[in-house]
Amino acid sequence: MTPVSGDPRPAQTRLNRDYGEVDDVSLVLIKGAKYRVALAHVSTDPDYDDEPRPDYDYTLTVLGGPSILTDDPGGMLGEHGEGTSFFAAGKSATLALLKIETQTVATSPTDRARKMIGVGEEVNLTLLPAGLGLITWNILSGSGHLSHYYSNGSILFTAPSEGDDTTVTAAVSGCECGVDLAIIEPSGMLMENKTAVAFHCATNWMSISYQANVYMQPDTVNFYRINYFEGASAMYATGCYSYNNTGTPIHDQNGPHPMSEYVIAGKGTLCAEPDNLTCAVDIMGPTDEGDRYWELDWSFTCDNMVAPKAIETIRQNNHFQYVNGEPRYTLTKDNSGYWTTPSATEMHPVNP
Repeated sequence: MTPVSGDPRPAQTRLNRDYGEVDDVSLVLIKGAKYRVALAHVSTDPDYDDEPRPDYDYTLTVLGGPSILTDDPGGMLGEHGEGTSFFAAGKSATLALLKIETQTVATSPTDRARKMIGVGEEVNLTLLPAGLGLITWNILSGSGHLSHYYSNGSILFTAPSEGDDTTVTAAVSGCECGVDLAIIEPSGMLMENKTAVAFHCATNWMSISYQANVYMQPDTVNFYRINYFEGASAMYATGCYSYNNTGTPIHDQNGPHPMSEYVIAGKGTLCAEPDNLTCAVDIMGPTDEGDRYWELDWSFTCDNMVAPKAIETIRQNNHFQYVNGEPRYTLTKDNSGYWTTPSATEMHPVNP
C-alpha cells in the first residue's frame, strides 16, 4: 500500500500468514489521501504437490464503506485462479478515501477548518483527493445554500439565517461522503469602552458622551453577514427621578447596524461602527439618588429573514448619587460606562 497523495508516510506491506487462507488485514489510512495497491507472489505452500506449481491463486478485496473509491483498470482485485501465471503481476489498483475539506471564507477565528459556523457564514467545500471527476453535491439534511450542485472542484456553502444542523454530501463514481456543520445564532452582545468623547457639568445638570465597541457573541464563529437592531423603549425612573420624571425622552429604534469581518478572542464579532452614547441628568437635592434608564431589545437579521430575531435586552442607565457630598453622574450600557463629577477634570471609566 503506497501513498500517492495526502499521506506523507512510507509504503505499508502486509504478508499473508497462512497458505490457502484469506487474511483480514487492517490498515490505518488517511481521509482525503490516495493510495496504490499492489500484490506480490512470495512463495507456494511447501506441502502443496498439486498442479500447477507454483500456485498463483489469490483473493484480494478492499472493505471500508461507501467513501472509498476504487480504480482497478487491470482487474487485479477479486478472486483469481488463472493457474500458470500470476494475474496481479505488474498491475495495481488505486484507492481514494473521500473527504470533504472545509475552509471558512472568514479568516477569523483562526480555525478555518471548524465545523461550527455562524448563521449566514460562507464555507468553501472541496472534495479530496482532487481530480476524481464530476462531483454531485447535495444537502442531505438541515438547510443552507450550495453555489453549485455539480462541480469538478470546490463549491461554496452559505449557512441559513437560523440555527440548524446541516449535512452536505459529495458523490463521485458511485461513492459518497459527507460533512456535518453546526450553524449557531448569536448568543448575546457585549459592549466595552472605546473612546471617552466629552463631559460637561453645569449648575443643575451633567452630561457624558463616549463611544463603545459592540461585539456579537460567541467568539467561536463569525457573524460578518449579520445586521443588528436596537429596539425602542420608554424611559423608566427610580428613586429621585421617579417623582421628577417630566419630559423624559423615548429611546428610538435604530438599525440595521452591520457587523465587521473581525472576531476578537474572548469578545466576539466586532460591529463595523461603535455605539455613540450621549446622555445628561439633572442635579437633584443633596440626599437624593436615582436612575433613569431604557430597556433595549437587541435583535438581528440575516439574508432574507422576514423579521428580526431577538438576542437579548440591554439596559442603558443614567445613575445619579452623592459621593462625599458631591453629585456624581454615571452612564452605563452593558459592560461600558463612565462617571464624572462637577470637580472632575476627566471622565472615569467603569465596568458595570
